[in-house]
Amino acid sequence: MRLILATLTFIFIAGCTNKLAETNLNPTQLDLPKYVQELVKNMSDKHLKISKTFILNNKSETKIYTKSDSSFWRKELAMLEQLDLNSPQLSGTFEIEKGSKDQFSNLLIDKYSFTVKDGIGIKELLIYYLDDPADIRQIKAEITTKNLISKSNSQLSIWVNRYGEDLLVDSLEVISQDKTLMQPARNYRSITTVQR
Repeated sequence: MRLILATLTFIFIAGCTNKLAETNLNPTQLDLPKYVQELVKNMSDKHLKISKTFILNNKSETKIYTKSDSSFWRKELAMLEQLDLNSPQLSGTFEIEKGSKDQFSNLLIDKYSFTVKDGIGIKELLIYYLDDPADIRQIKAEITTKNLISKSNSQLSIWVNRYGEDLLVDSLEVISQDKTLMQPARNYRSITTVQR
């Protein structure tokens, strides 16, 4: 009888401990990959005028698009999609300061501050929203990568808005500097704006 009671107690404690460990390893955070998938779906096949300007070391080129598909938006939003706050790699690497007031608008900010580790290049993530944290209006991120051959630093800023039932992109900007071994440094900027 004692053996059965001890076995059941052990199973119960082990089950609770595993459940607690899973909860601590994967806390519920903003799901940016899912958010990006929603944006890609909403922006695809819309007849909108899209202006995309690319500037490399002060040389500029602008293209105008009147229709965009999912592959266009997946490429545009790839950097944001890679910021998966729920990945095991990022567990325990950031602190969140929630609900700060933005001094330039009526938005609130959730600030994610990261401890930069090898292979994890997010330095900072700012989520701007109206009263509800799910009602995001702007996302800013700073990402760095460094290895033996190259190093880079990128700042991403995206503005979104809700038009009717759909969450849509208003503008997206990426500013980057990178340096590869034995090559000159490159500075580039990509600006995508949607006109309605």
